[in-house]
Amino acid sequence: SVDSSRIATLATTWEGLLARVGEALDAFHAERPDRPGLGLEQLRKAEAPFLSAPLFAAALRAMAEAGELVLD
Repeated sequence: SVDSSRIATLATTWEGLLARVGEALDAFHAERPDRPGLGLEQLRKAEAPFLSAPLFAAALRAMAEAGELVLD
């Protein structure tokens, strides 16, 4: 049986995704300090359009669990 809750990626790919998402969120908050955050789909389309929405959401959850960002 295949564990569909796990994926594999190169460390450089993961680090690149972390960096792009972090930079996009930093820029968003710098430009719009009064707004609580960026929509997940808007962020996915801008920074990782190659990932499906469920996979991107899973990546963001992993980033949140690692303390890299906060999800609401």
